[in-house]
Amino acid sequence: MKQMGKYYLALLPPDPIEQEIRAIKELLKSKFNVKYALNSPSHVTLKMPFSYQEAKEENLVKQLTSFLHNYTPFSLKISGLGHFGKRVIFHPILLSEPLSTLQAALGAYCKKSLHLPLELSDQNFQPHLTLAYKDLKKDIFTEALAFAKAYPIEVEFEVEKLFLMKRTQGRWNIQAPLPLGNPLA
Repeated sequence: MKQMGKYYLALLPPDPIEQEIRAIKELLKSKFNVKYALNSPSHVTLKMPFSYQEAKEENLVKQLTSFLHNYTPFSLKISGLGHFGKRVIFHPILLSEPLSTLQAALGAYCKKSLHLPLELSDQNFQPHLTLAYKDLKKDIFTEALAFAKAYPIEVEFEVEKLFLMKRTQGRWNIQAPLPLGNPLA
């Protein structure tokens, strides 16, 4: 029987920024008991979760690495705080040409070359770093949002790689870093 794994493709902020965002998530957990956002590192999803044969994972990494040779590192800026309805609180990422180009091309590549479905979320790209979702109840949303507004982040960082993330025992973990450009050049 073929063993299927669950994966997604994402950008991750550097460790000092990740630690700052994780601390905010921990505060939200402590005050409002929202914890689902702690099940994965802070990330910007470029390709929504998909199922893939684990036996072909090494080939998946090679194909994605080859695709990414055509893209160069770029900077991302986190700015402020936002929300989707009354269920998701996040730090927005300012949409830039390199980011939108990469995300659109990656979606097209995944559909054509890897035969992965193009999700509605892949087509309606709104880059962000989630602080609370899923277990954030509507009746505490306004209070949680006001609380999170005390912790805005305004920072820019360089993106040099994407990450293949894999779900293992209920948590999302880095499975493989995928460098932008040709690291051997």
